[in-house]
Amino acid sequence: MKSAERPESIRDGGAEDSGAAAKSERSRTRPDPAAVLPVLLTTVLDSLDVALTCYDVDDRLVWWNVAAATFFPKVQHTLRAGTLAADRRRAKDEAGYGPSRR
Repeated sequence: MKSAERPESIRDGGAEDSGAAAKSERSRTRPDPAAVLPVLLTTVLDSLDVALTCYDVDDRLVWWNVAAATFFPKVQHTLRAGTLAADRRRAKDEAGYGPSRR
């Protein structure tokens, strides 16, 4: 059916169709990426079989994934926001995760 043959309400978005159009538009509205990204990123990084830790500019722990605790169970107590990277390295060495001592 050509545009000229369509009923007036469809061709021009008439009043009787405006409610359905508004509902359709709302259903296509995407969530704010800034709100979704942290959740999505954490989900993806937690699914990796690699221990990941992130530190701020002062070398304090700010984020870690599930594998960081799984791979190093003897030092799970160091997975706290604010822990210094040097303290984590020392704890890992003392627990036997660090470089071998000859």
